[in-house]
Amino acid sequence: MMEYSKISRTEYTNCQAVADKILRFTSNSTNKSIYDVKAPHIINTFYSRFRPNIIVFYPSSIPKHYTDDQILRILNQQFDIHGFYMQAKKIISVDDIFTNTVAGLTWFNSPRPTLFLNITSNNFKRLTFTCLHEFAHMYQAERSQSYMEALALINADKIQGNPYPEELQPIENEANVIASLLLVPDKCLKFDILHSTFNEIQDKYGISKSALFNRLQNYFYYSSDFDEYESNQAAHSFLVNDPKVIYQVRKKLR
Repeated sequence: MMEYSKISRTEYTNCQAVADKILRFTSNSTNKSIYDVKAPHIINTFYSRFRPNIIVFYPSSIPKHYTDDQILRILNQQFDIHGFYMQAKKIISVDDIFTNTVAGLTWFNSPRPTLFLNITSNNFKRLTFTCLHEFAHMYQAERSQSYMEALALINADKIQGNPYPEELQPIENEANVIASLLLVPDKCLKFDILHSTFNEIQDKYGISKSALFNRLQNYFYYSSDFDEYESNQAAHSFLVNDPKVIYQVRKKLR
């Protein structure tokens, strides 16, 4: 989980506004406090809202030890185990270039969108982030025809294996930011930083060390007015459990 390209503080604030709306909508839909909303709640809420057709894909070059039906059954069991309502209906094999460059995409080709998910890595944490990224796209496309049209251009280029226009890159960057803010919301993260260790925060959200390190960097930089150097130092202090620096970070946040 990471914001792949640095964006401006203004753009980040806009992403926070979208993430907060999604969190509030999920909170209202599930009758849960915003502090108790987790990624599966968001994914289930938006799966129920948009009812996308789920198609998963993998590279045709890898050796297969199971049939496609068996792979679908195993994947859908994983969805159940992780508390996700959604079920994949179809599996396809595609070329390596596509699987190496596309984690997921949403195609608005019918009354119900089609959600394509890359299952090559067998990494459910990555798949969860991709789902949040794509549902963030669906949420914004529902509210803006121009956003949907721009997303269609990006996806057309993805399908053809072409780089999409540079002016459309912010759409992908912002969806990454929104997904990270949904996976580890600011409101929760501040409490966690003040009261928990790096390992405890990592266990709480079920994310990798590098993902949490990046999330902390961005929280300190964008949400707490640390400069870039201070943000890196603060995040590193939690990673290595440096009590002196952690004390100073918490003192500044309080």
